[in-house]
Amino acid sequence: MRLRDLVLLAVGASAITSASLEARKPSECTKRWTYKLFGLDFYHLIKESERDKFGVAYVEEAEKPGNNPLGLKRGYHFSEEELKKFSLWADNCIDYSKNKNCCLVVDKAARQLDIYLDGNKVQSYPVGLGRDPYLDKQVQGDLRTPEGNYWITGFNPNSQYHKSLKVSYPNHEDKKEFQQLRKEGKIQSCDSIGGDIYLHGESKKLKSKSDQGEDRAADKATDWTHGCIALSNNNLDDLIRKIGLPKNGRKVKMTIIRYGTKKDYR
Repeated sequence: MRLRDLVLLAVGASAITSASLEARKPSECTKRWTYKLFGLDFYHLIKESERDKFGVAYVEEAEKPGNNPLGLKRGYHFSEEELKKFSLWADNCIDYSKNKNCCLVVDKAARQLDIYLDGNKVQSYPVGLGRDPYLDKQVQGDLRTPEGNYWITGFNPNSQYHKSLKVSYPNHEDKKEFQQLRKEGKIQSCDSIGGDIYLHGESKKLKSKSDQGEDRAADKATDWTHGCIALSNNNLDDLIRKIGLPKNGRKVKMTIIRYGTKKDYR
């Protein structure tokens, strides 16, 4: 019997009441807290179809002939409406940079972060995303990287991931969407919107066990975070040198889009 089955068996046993002596099926919230107690990742362990029924529908839609002009991989849920939205976000961010400002545009499908200064792209870096990289973040623990317009609001030089830059997730729109999902019953009552989204470097724990070199954590095919955006240590240091630190009122705008900076993702 697998550890997961043993954990759920223990939770089910604990739900037996002395009054009814009837075992009750543990709620989703109980399951998640039990997994957390044992240090397990609930969303990562259960099947993808169980983790996100909406995501399965998106995959099916993306597979229909003629419905994927950008050549996106399965699961990105292409639509012309979404493409216009993401393109507008990116354009607004770039426009912001034209007034002697700096902005970052992250294209999740491309696994790429671009720096814009004075309206010009000055540098691009490969990035790694959350382990569920396709759709927008909904709740804490869903392993997704959020999509939206944010600011870099903090810097940690002593992060367990080399260094880190704090991203201002959740924003106002994220909070509205979260409340709407809760109102529609699409998320559990125990779900939280989460936070703690960062641009960061490599995991010191992973690096100590690997001799694969600096770029392992930001390999385009490696989505390993819980929703953060990961760069190699060298690239993160270079990015910080180029954009500066968020202090003395200085702001760096950041837009994260699912797709839209390329015409073909094949």
